[in-house]
Amino acid sequence: MPELPNFLAFLIATLILLVIPGPAVLFVVGKSIDQGKMSGIISVLGIAFGTVFHVVAAAFGISALLTTSELAFNILKYVGASYLIYLGLVNIYSKKKVVTLKHRSQNLIEVFFQGVLVNILNPKTALFIFSFIPQFVSIGSYPIETQIFTMGMCFIVMGIVCDSSYVIMANAIKHLVLRHTKFQEIQKKVSGSIYLFFGLITLTLQPNKIK
Repeated sequence: MPELPNFLAFLIATLILLVIPGPAVLFVVGKSIDQGKMSGIISVLGIAFGTVFHVVAAAFGISALLTTSELAFNILKYVGASYLIYLGLVNIYSKKKVVTLKHRSQNLIEVFFQGVLVNILNPKTALFIFSFIPQFVSIGSYPIETQIFTMGMCFIVMGIVCDSSYVIMANAIKHLVLRHTKFQEIQKKVSGSIYLFFGLITLTLQPNKIK
């Protein structure tokens, strides 16, 4: 556990960063509107599980390898960018029928692992956790690995709460959205375009930098 002033500063900074929508929020909101509240919650858990991977990696030094090994970083970068671009193209060019007020069948296991992949295959998440959390470590206090892991778990819990609020919000406006088929088509194109944008941004990431 870091010293209290550092820990409080970390919590405040994390809260500010989490409320800014990114690929994870976009994924969660899309699943909530398209497949319902349960799908949204499962996607939140998938995102959180993917974040656990990066927290453990940061605590035990794997993220350090990603920021020092160009090969390891580029492998994760291109795989992650490819997946985001794939999601974008699927949303833009999908021929599936517009969703109606009748619930579609849900494959929650698939939704969960999609959420996991969205975060695991995002090198920006690894760079963010490796660069952000250590700024609040108290040197000479508890073991650094323990502090990173503790703050990482707090980051995940806060992320679950924040993303779940987006699920609730999306569910609240779902019926309004689903009644307007043209809006759904626009939403698919916008969502796909944003996924493509984040995929292309991921391609520009460089080791030891966060953009």
